[in-house]
Amino acid sequence: MSRPPLLSELIPRRNSTFLTIFSGGVLLILLLGGLFAISLRFAHLTTDGKLAALDLDSEGSIASWCSIVLLFMCGLTTMSVRRLRVAARCSLIESRLWLAVCLLWFTMSLDEGASLHEAFKEMIARITGTRILGDGSIYWAVPYFLLLSASGLFVLRAARGCPAAIAS
Repeated sequence: MSRPPLLSELIPRRNSTFLTIFSGGVLLILLLGGLFAISLRFAHLTTDGKLAALDLDSEGSIASWCSIVLLFMCGLTTMSVRRLRVAARCSLIESRLWLAVCLLWFTMSLDEGASLHEAFKEMIARITGTRILGDGSIYWAVPYFLLLSASGLFVLRAARGCPAAIAS
C-alpha cells in the first residue's frame, strides 16, 4: 500500500449496504422477541417459571450475548477509527480522546458480560450507607450517562471534520 487508508473509506457507499445493516438489526430484534415469546409459552415447564437463556432480562441470556458482542464491535470500530485518525496525523489530545471512547465501549462490553455494575452499586451503597433511589442503580447509571454523553459529543464534534467518525 502506497498511502495510508482514509477514514472516509469506512463509510458505506451504497444505500443497499445501509439497508442490509438496518435489516439485520431489525431481524435480530424480531428473532430475540420471538424467542422470548416462545420462552413464555414453555416457562411453566421449568422450576423457576422462566427460560433464562431466552429471557431478555436475564444475565447470560442470548440477548445479553448479542449486547456484549455489539458493544465489543463498537470498541473495535472506534479503535480502527482512532488508528486511521492517528495515521492522518491528528493531535495527541484527539488521539487520547479516541482511546478513551474505545475503552468506554470495551468497559461497557465487559460490564454487560460480568455485571460489574452490580458489585459497584453494592460497594458504593455500603460505603455511603444509603441507596439513594430504589436499589442504588443510580450510582452506576449517572456516571454511564455522563461518560456516554461526553463521548457522544466528542464523536459528533469529530464528525464535523470527518464524517466517518460517526461509524464509531
